[in-house]
Amino acid sequence: MLSIASVAIDPSTTLHVLRLLTSAIAVVVTLRVALVTRLLPLHIMAAGTGFWLIGDIAEILAQIAASPPVAAVQIAQYAHLIARIVLTVSALAAMGSLLGAATLRRSTDTLLSLLVAAFAVVTLSQVTDAGRYAFAITAVDATYLTLAGLALCGAGGPQRTPYRILLLASLVLTTTDVIDIYGDYFSASVPDGVLQFGWALQSVIRTIGVLMIYRGFGRGITTIDATFRESRPMLLAVLSVVGAASALEPIRHWSVASILLGLAICAVVAAREWMITAEQRSLARSEARAAAELLRQAEYDDLTGLYRRDSILRRLEAAMAAGRVSNTPVAVLSVDLDHFKEINDTFGHDTGDRVLRGLAEHLRLAARTAQIGRWGGDEFVVVQAPAGTAGDLERLMRAVEQAVDTEIDVAPGAAIRPSGSVGLAVVEDWDDPANAADVFGPGQLIARADHRAGEAKRGALRRRASSDDRTADPTDMSSALRALDEERLTVWYQPIVDLRTDRVVGAEALIRLIEPDGTVRSAGEFLPMLVAAGHGDHITDLVVRQSFEDFAGGPAADMGWVLSINLSERDLAGSRALALIRREMERTGLPGNRLIVEIDEHIAPDDPVGAAVDGLRELGVALALDDFGARSSSFGQISHLRPTYLKLDAALAPQAPGAVGRTEWSTPGVELADAFTRLAHQLDIRVVAEGIETAEQLELIRGISCDLGQGFHWSGAVPLDQLIGLAAGIDQEATETQPITRRGSRGRIAQAPAEFPAR
Repeated sequence: MLSIASVAIDPSTTLHVLRLLTSAIAVVVTLRVALVTRLLPLHIMAAGTGFWLIGDIAEILAQIAASPPVAAVQIAQYAHLIARIVLTVSALAAMGSLLGAATLRRSTDTLLSLLVAAFAVVTLSQVTDAGRYAFAITAVDATYLTLAGLALCGAGGPQRTPYRILLLASLVLTTTDVIDIYGDYFSASVPDGVLQFGWALQSVIRTIGVLMIYRGFGRGITTIDATFRESRPMLLAVLSVVGAASALEPIRHWSVASILLGLAICAVVAAREWMITAEQRSLARSEARAAAELLRQAEYDDLTGLYRRDSILRRLEAAMAAGRVSNTPVAVLSVDLDHFKEINDTFGHDTGDRVLRGLAEHLRLAARTAQIGRWGGDEFVVVQAPAGTAGDLERLMRAVEQAVDTEIDVAPGAAIRPSGSVGLAVVEDWDDPANAADVFGPGQLIARADHRAGEAKRGALRRRASSDDRTADPTDMSSALRALDEERLTVWYQPIVDLRTDRVVGAEALIRLIEPDGTVRSAGEFLPMLVAAGHGDHITDLVVRQSFEDFAGGPAADMGWVLSINLSERDLAGSRALALIRREMERTGLPGNRLIVEIDEHIAPDDPVGAAVDGLRELGVALALDDFGARSSSFGQISHLRPTYLKLDAALAPQAPGAVGRTEWSTPGVELADAFTRLAHQLDIRVVAEGIETAEQLELIRGISCDLGQGFHWSGAVPLDQLIGLAAGIDQEATETQPITRRGSRGRIAQAPAEFPAR
């Protein structure tokens, strides 16, 4: 360009050629890259380099002429000014493309740029031609430099390098223009060759930047990081323009339009700063939330929301340390689910996840004051510190057991009732060397609770085997589902014997699965899985219909046998089971006085269950409280349910002598059974002893005046035709022996009843 001080400059031929070559190369390269990439900012930049080349040609022609024509000088000046403006617009377009969709911040920056441009135009109209040109060059350079910097802030990854080069080109251009325009003000004589070299250099640097953009485009790295950092450099451009205007034209000479535009600029700058501050606060909140989320993920299990394994271990360690100091007991409950693998394999991991989440919620409700963690895939740990009294722990244990045995909704209209075992471990005597901190830690306490949970599970399997069959190993869920589809589920019967007459007076209906090879599976092997799979209603229907048909007529009816069936809490909680029993009694003709419904002792007599119990009584059906004594027996259940029969759990059956030569059997179970029997007889309730397997056990049970017996001593569950033959043999043996007369539990003579009483 031409110097503002003087148009006539002795040019150097070499520098003129260099400027023309660099400008021409910049035009060719930029246009070529723009056509290949089809990027709008590069098309605009190509136009800017074209105007720059026109300005260079006009300036050189004016300088080599003997008397420079005014038109050539004006063309050179305005071509260079237009080139700078177009390059500035290309930088603005690049920044916009990097930022993507419009945002409020970007709209504010655009408005601020327009206001500054309008302010510059209005203010320029009030100064001299030379001052106007100098101001325009300075304002445009400052804006170009600022926008190039903003584009660099918006670029990310490999794109940052070419934008750094473009920013360097704008910096070289701005520096050269400032030296050209304001050099005389500092009495600095700058050789024209330096200026020519600076303008040529900025074209070369820009061309290199364009080539690097093209190189990145060829490698497929055109995606720009849209992260736009705070653009405080924008204020430098605003201050540069306003400061230059104030220097060229004093504020007191500003027109009304300039003053209004200046006030508008101040308002937009204030709004922009407020938005930047808001963004910083939002970013700080986001970082705080991210930090809290990381902490939550480190402390809590993503699936259940309970503490992770290491977290619950740290909390138990802290609780034990506090317990040692305050000498207060600490309790740990270990919860281990049964058949969880089958649930995952059959219904998928999504359903398994729902089961775990549901169980976690049930545990939270059951142990509100405890700390709960997920110890493994299907294992949970409950830490109660301080442990409280023995009664508190008993209530906590019962609540956790009920939580494990509560239905979990896994889909609309579908629920799974999991099963599991719970083990309790308490550490109380902190003075015991075995409980010292260096030898007994949280891991050992959890292991102790887990061991007791395993013992509880094995005990449950033994009880199930003694009442149903000899084996209780769970089978594959898919095998159980196939058996259901192939109708290989059937009802067998275990005889119930009057202990006074030794005659069969009834039977308990038990579901069985028949394998294709003839193997018989007891209910404990498949029933929990099928109920968990949502087939509980189907199995209840099968048992009720088949057993009612078997006992309503034929030999069972001729002998007046009583049928005993089991209903779960889920069956009793709805009206469906009661309606089913009423309908089948009407269809088959089975009278209510020959039907007993067994209810587990842990069932809570709430409103739905109470209504079902009342409905069964209206039908003349008797109630039996099943598995009494198996858990923490509540005598309140007897008062609420008012059963006709009390079925003592097999765990109360007397155990064999533990030493050779010992003639007496282990009696704790017998003493409990005797106490329960005395209580039941005072309440006019008949007692059924389950789990009788040997003649010795039978004699001991007879000695405490139990009314009825059931167990493998007579038979396990068998088909109806076998039961009829078996009963005939038992009855024949009874008729060949003398009638049994013995002393009752209260010292009176107990007479054998003529029939199996039912209410």
